[in-house]
Amino acid sequence: MRVYVQTRGSTADYAFLGGAPSTRWWLAFRDSTSFEKPTLIVSGDRREWRCYLSGIGSQRTDRVGTAIRYTIVLEGRCGDAGVDALRLVAAWLEDAATSEPGRRVQIAMDGAFDDTTVERLLALRTAGPDTVAEVERLGLSALSGLPLATLPSGSSEPGSWAGSTTSTRARTEFLARSSDLVRGERDGTAALLNLLGTVDEVSKLAEQIGPLGALIEDPADALGDAVVAVEKKKPAATLPSPSPNRPMFFWMALGLLLGVIALVIWRLLP
Repeated sequence: MRVYVQTRGSTADYAFLGGAPSTRWWLAFRDSTSFEKPTLIVSGDRREWRCYLSGIGSQRTDRVGTAIRYTIVLEGRCGDAGVDALRLVAAWLEDAATSEPGRRVQIAMDGAFDDTTVERLLALRTAGPDTVAEVERLGLSALSGLPLATLPSGSSEPGSWAGSTTSTRARTEFLARSSDLVRGERDGTAALLNLLGTVDEVSKLAEQIGPLGALIEDPADALGDAVVAVEKKKPAATLPSPSPNRPMFFWMALGLLLGVIALVIWRLLP
């Protein structure tokens, strides 16, 4: 499993420590979320899986006192040990349901990436293999300190669905789908995208990216504890064009022709 961590120092701007992912695949979701706020994306294609978490707070601050954030990106092959990734997802979801989002994950990350370590890694102009390995080691150390997740036996929702971030049932289903994706038992995406607010918006995104299990903000509690299946919209039926009334068309054409003939004969008569 590859581990990438992005954060900033007291003066240095946000950057990945050590090395960065080969592609910024999460940008495909930029119209559906603000990456500065809590975002969680788990996707897989039965061969490889990827996980993106952003908006994780830190006790560290920049030189003007603004709170600093972490972004964590994990990538691996399906079937390989993805326990730490699921441990992170479960802890993040549990934190999101409390009054202090990201609290446990924040403590774990701050413990591994203290001020001195972050400033030193950001100051490096080039990141060699040793630096990349150090960031992965520190990242795995942070993840291993999180509580071991009790994983559901399997996802019960075969297609796309939407649920509230406050729903225990929806969070359990989200973790089950994430587990299936990491193990390579299904393809698709599980995501908490902070700009999605309705089932219709989830449906539109699912039509673009494929199977999607989404947690959304539900301030009006319209979803309650339900997990709502999202159906693909069927194209509007096109009615067949009416065939012309052939007998009526024939007599109209014949009448017009006879009228033209009569007019010509009338003009030719002396």
